[in-house]
Amino acid sequence: MNITEGTTFTGNTCTEGGAGVYNGGNGVVTDTGSVYEKNTLTEVHAGGAIRNDGANTQYILRDAVLTENSSLGDGGAIYSNGLAFIATRCTFKNNKAEQGGAAYINVTNAAKNPTKENIDQNEKKPPENGRRGGETMTLKSPLERFLKYVAIETTSNEEA
Repeated sequence: MNITEGTTFTGNTCTEGGAGVYNGGNGVVTDTGSVYEKNTLTEVHAGGAIRNDGANTQYILRDAVLTENSSLGDGGAIYSNGLAFIATRCTFKNNKAEQGGAAYINVTNAAKNPTKENIDQNEKKPPENGRRGGETMTLKSPLERFLKYVAIETTSNEEA
């Protein structure tokens, strides 16, 4: 599926994940120039704006802006538990989740920390009920193989 430039996902809510886009099964999504703003999960699941979930799912995100998305679980803006998630020249700001305010990437064949430029003011929730609080970007994967499957490069058009 191709999501065309200028597409906006604003103010959507859902209970299971991906209030903006849910990619499952064997789906491949190419998403260029989209805006994801104020998308919310209302129950403890993952992926406030985008959920990429399935053994063969792939998501390619370019030049996107993800702001003020939230999840009561993992991945305020993005949750990925698929084959590949690639984010290039994206800006993440003010996203919130228990773990991975900007993104929670769980790829079993992945490897090293992505660059964290322009991932600003994303929040992790404090630990509750025995769960640990998350970082702005949480990766669950073997570090040595990360670049083969997941790439996150961010830039911003905002001036400091």
